[in-house]
Amino acid sequence: LLLFLAPNANAAIVYSQTPTPNGLNFGEAPTGTCCLTADDFVLTLPSTTINKVFWVGAMAPDETPAPVDDFTINFYEDNGSGKPGTLIQSFAVGHADRVENGVITDINGDHLRLEHSANLGAGVTLGPGTYWISIFNNTTDNNVSSKWFWAVDATAANVVGANIWQSNNGGTTWTINNLPHTMFFSLEFIDPTPMMACYGFFSPFDVPLTFKKKSKRAIPVKMILLDEFGNVMTDSNLGAPPVVQVTVEEDQGSGIGGYDGDLLPNGLSDDSNEFRYDPLEMQWIINLGTKQYTSSQTYTVRALAGDSSYEIDPTCSQTFTRE
Repeated sequence: LLLFLAPNANAAIVYSQTPTPNGLNFGEAPTGTCCLTADDFVLTLPSTTINKVFWVGAMAPDETPAPVDDFTINFYEDNGSGKPGTLIQSFAVGHADRVENGVITDINGDHLRLEHSANLGAGVTLGPGTYWISIFNNTTDNNVSSKWFWAVDATAANVVGANIWQSNNGGTTWTINNLPHTMFFSLEFIDPTPMMACYGFFSPFDVPLTFKKKSKRAIPVKMILLDEFGNVMTDSNLGAPPVVQVTVEEDQGSGIGGYDGDLLPNGLSDDSNEFRYDPLEMQWIINLGTKQYTSSQTYTVRALAGDSSYEIDPTCSQTFTRE
């Protein structure tokens, strides 16, 4: 039975404002009776890229989700007096990812909780300062009896100011909402570098090994690389083959004394540090020579990406000890 682990995504939370929702605020249409809703957030790093947004809302009064959502996410500068200013960038994300997950309870009862997320492509890069985000869902063409509302904590003050702002003319002018609402959203940066997961090392290096002082055996180091969808990565998928790294560890570890059953004579070791792909076994392999590792200590062997076009996480690692 082979258990394959998914690669670890290179993701970072840039800003998180995820209170327990206990209310809803307008988020249906950019113009008309109501309205765009905007909430502020603060960034402190010299440069921050945001390319994914997560938010929560609900349909009301009818709880049935719209057949097709039509979301737009806008980022605004602060105008210097604590309200939305110039539009920085607008993202028409359309029918964003949607998951039904529990309920939001407010004074009108329970509403089906809808969790949404959207990737923003290259995203928006911002410096330190205060900014505003607006999320709305223009479902007016769906002939639905309800409108989409943005989830809020209706009892807590906003992180920066005590109020949110609303606009019924597409953000040309803004009016303060004198309720201490905190909108529900989080902002993320997802590193677009492809992530690979390593499965291995396989026998005989699936356990720590111990070598006699003068042994010159080579270790067949074998592994499989998988992408985030579980596809096996071959030499035609990667810009550069993975490489082996050998480091010295303080921990002497434990090994199998005198083991050399499946090891190779040193003359069959590979000259470089690059793995090669075996299409028959569907594995990456390198015959790691050990004669150069003469000190009596423990060595850790890891698989690393061959260039910056991808990363391996989780990686494969194992140790061998020279007596």
